[in-house]
Amino acid sequence: EFEGERTAKQIESWAKAMLEPELQRFDTAAAAVEWGRSTAASAAASAAAAAAGAAAVLFQPTVEASSPAYAALLGAAASLSAAASPAASGRVVVACGVAAGSPAGLEARSASGEAVTVVAPALVVFGPDGPALLADRELLADRPLVESFIRREAQPLVTLYSAANEDTLFAAAAPLHLLLLASPSLAKGAASKGGGGTADSATLLRAARALRKEAVVAAVDISRHDELATFFDIAPRGRLSTPRLVALSVGNNTKFTPPDGSGAAALAWDAGAADADAGAGAVVAFVRAVGSGEVAPYVRSAAAPEPQGGAVVELVGDSHAAAVGDAERDVLVQYYSPDCGHCRKLAPVWSRVAERLSESEGGEVVVAQMDMSANDALGFEP
Repeated sequence: EFEGERTAKQIESWAKAMLEPELQRFDTAAAAVEWGRSTAASAAASAAAAAAGAAAVLFQPTVEASSPAYAALLGAAASLSAAASPAASGRVVVACGVAAGSPAGLEARSASGEAVTVVAPALVVFGPDGPALLADRELLADRPLVESFIRREAQPLVTLYSAANEDTLFAAAAPLHLLLLASPSLAKGAASKGGGGTADSATLLRAARALRKEAVVAAVDISRHDELATFFDIAPRGRLSTPRLVALSVGNNTKFTPPDGSGAAALAWDAGAADADAGAGAVVAFVRAVGSGEVAPYVRSAAAPEPQGGAVVELVGDSHAAAVGDAERDVLVQYYSPDCGHCRKLAPVWSRVAERLSESEGGEVVVAQMDMSANDALGFEP
């Protein structure tokens, strides 16, 4: 708390919500199913940031508040409630409940992607793309795993990116974010229905199912998002054409794109369903190759500048790694943006620093700068 605006009443309310999280209790499994589906449908139709994004129901033969599975869901419910982080952007809010008995005739998506009949004990998340199932007794008692499962399944398989869902999308915990940057029609056709699209093309959707634990997947209408076009180096101002598949490691701000000649680089995204399995296989192979370190990061770079007469060395993405990795000299770099007023104010000061250090240190210190609006430095925040 940095603003000093919290009151004692607000803190007390939050503490009670964490200690006694709301957990809906249902006498019948049928009532729980109806509630879960209704909650998920309401979330899909609501643009409210605090609306529950999904519902999670623990089905037990009989409701046992003392059971490890009940305790695990109770802990997850506190973390996933609206009260957990009322002012945080990008939060996932999930309503949780518990019911007695097995839900008659309910099928849910298993970890393998197959539809299976739900039998208690089981945890079902009613999410944007239908029910998802966690049925392993040992896993049901693992609170961190239960929370992770609910958070993951509360998100669409393939989200149609927008400014409204940006925070939630990039705040999702996953090793990678996989984005298809495409035309309006292709982006909407690639996103799942729960994610705001139409899923006319099955390739990305099938890949997303296989990569559920490995990547957050989204389709982007790149014509509507200039900032992403710049960040991912998309033509006409950048070097990459569309449609373009990119992977992003949010943790260290590193980008990847399929190598030329690879299956994922040559996909026909508007191919029919008959080719969707092969296309999805190529996408999955690309993501797993990135995860295993087999794909080199993509570095956005402006053209190499003409030789300069001043003491400040202008770096670009293609020259940055070699310059800062020079074992013979120390390198002092300012990472700037041409639109930053503070950076412009610093420019003459930086030139004087470069002149003085080049004179006093005998050339052993390189003073450089790089425009971060047009170049990447691996591992740096943009």
